[in-house]
Amino acid sequence: MVTSSFPKSPDQLFGTLFQDVQLGHVFADSKTFVDCVPKLAPADLVALYESEKTKAGFDLSVFVHTYFVVPEKVASDYISDTSVSTAEHINRLWDRLTRQADPPVEGSSRVPLPYPYVVPGGAIQGDFLLG
Repeated sequence: MVTSSFPKSPDQLFGTLFQDVQLGHVFADSKTFVDCVPKLAPADLVALYESEKTKAGFDLSVFVHTYFVVPEKVASDYISDTSVSTAEHINRLWDRLTRQADPPVEGSSRVPLPYPYVVPGGAIQGDFLLG
């Protein structure tokens, strides 16, 4: 029998920290935090959070932005050129839609892919390139 070991989800890894970020509306949407990459081991971050959150002047947003890498919006500056054909438009998008292979990162919700891949429509963090 073959068993697979799935990585823990961000809510399992970060517990109360995850709940507090999601309920505290640190980000405009509920997807951003699960896409953040921790700068420290999740257990160390949780311990640090538990010791820091009760201190006077604690700011949850500052904590998150200090100890997590927030994903950047990919290709959010893209402007369609309506003077070109649909085929040319699609050909121009390939570089923007292609992502490089992902290394596995503990605490990240990203499923690491070993080879470059194309994101259909470029949907990353709510940004859309086609449409």
